Amino acid sequence: MKRTILVAVGLLIAIISYSQNNAVYYATAFDTLTGADTGAYQYPGLISTPYSYAIQHSTVKIAGTGASTNGYTQRSLDGTNWVSLDSIQTISNGSGYRTVVNMQASMAPYLRVYALQTGTVETTKQKIWWQLMPEKELYYFPAPPTYQLITNDTVTDTDTSLGAYPSPLNGEYAYCVQIVNDEISGTATNTVTVQTSNDNTNWTTLETMVLTTDTTTMRESFTGELGRYVRVLCTNSGTGVHKVNAYIQLYLKKL
Repeated sequence: MKRTILVAVGLLIAIISYSQNNAVYYATAFDTLTGADTGAYQYPGLISTPYSYAIQHSTVKIAGTGASTNGYTQRSLDGTNWVSLDSIQTISNGSGYRTVVNMQASMAPYLRVYALQTGTVETTKQKIWWQLMPEKELYYFPAPPTYQLITNDTVTDTDTSLGAYPSPLNGEYAYCVQIVNDEISGTATNTVTVQTSNDNTNWTTLETMVLTTDTTTMRESFTGELGRYVRVLCTNSGTGVHKVNAYIQLYLKKL
C-alpha cells in the first residue's frame, strides 16, 4: 500500500513537472473562408515568457475550383500592428498544410497566423495547431508588460521624436522594440535608433531602423546589453511627415 502511494505521488509530480516545463499546445476550431477572403487566427491570451514555436496551418477545400491560401506567421507588441516572421507560404486549396518552426526565441506577447485566400470561387476551412516551447534556459520573465515609449507623435521634415523608458533599470534585461511608422505626406526618411545609457547623458546606439513608408518593424536582443536607461530616438530627414508609435517589452534576467 505504501509503495502504491509513493508510486502515485511520484507519477503526479512527474505529470506536474511535465506540464510546467514542456510545450503549450492549442488548436483553433475550423474557420471558413469564402472567395478572396482573409482570416486572422491569434494565439489565445498573452504569451508571458520568451518562446520558440511550431505552427501547422491546414487548408481543406469545401467547394469551388483552383486558387490557394497564403499564410503568414505574425507577432506584435500592441496586438494591433503586426510584423510577419516568415515569407508567404502557399497552401493548395485542395487539402494541404504548411508547418512553420521557429527555433529563435521571440518575446512578442501576441502571436497569430494571417491567411489570405487568392481565388474568388472557392470555399475552404482553415485550422491552426500551435506548440509553444518556453525558453527556460534564458531565465527571463516580463518586467513589466509592454510599455508605449512614443504615442502618435508627428515627425515633420527634419524633426525628431524621443521616447524614454520612465524609470532606471536595475538588472540585466533583454528587450523587444516595435516601431509603427505611418507616412502621412512627402518623401522623408525616418531613422529610428534604440539607445542605452548608464548616466542618462551619454548614449550608445544598439539598433538602427530606416523607415520610409507605412510599416511596422521589430527588433529584439537577448544579450543583456541594456544599461540603466533605454530610449527610442526618431530622426526625420528630407521633406515629409511621419506619425510614430513605439513600444518596448523588457525581460529581466533572474539572479
